[in-house]
Amino acid sequence: MLSENSPPTTASTRLLTTLQCLLELPAIHRGETLHKMAQLVSQALGGEKVVVFLSDTAGQNLTAQGTSMTPIGDQEKAIGLDGLPLEDWGQTAEVYRTGQSYCNGQAYHDPVAATEMREEPGIKSEK
Repeated sequence: MLSENSPPTTASTRLLTTLQCLLELPAIHRGETLHKMAQLVSQALGGEKVVVFLSDTAGQNLTAQGTSMTPIGDQEKAIGLDGLPLEDWGQTAEVYRTGQSYCNGQAYHDPVAATEMREEPGIKSEK
């Protein structure tokens, strides 16, 4: 966090610029806006993929409403990993339910991660 006396770093400047871009996105077309949000966050953080999940009306499933434009995001959508029944999605569901973030950098080796995320070829998360 920056204090008034500390000079901005490249990372903090990049994140501030991303936040400003996010705040300027139009809210007219939800899907398009959520995709743009995911893309901006992915670029700012250097992530392989960012997905914005929203809960269905019954609160039983999360569905991807915005995904960064990356090969891994396209692959997950193609194999049906863009919808998550909350009862079967381990840590992803826990993050949704509690609001507590979770990052281990190696979802491929994480026994808590959903089986589909660990076993699908080409989908690996490693720092």
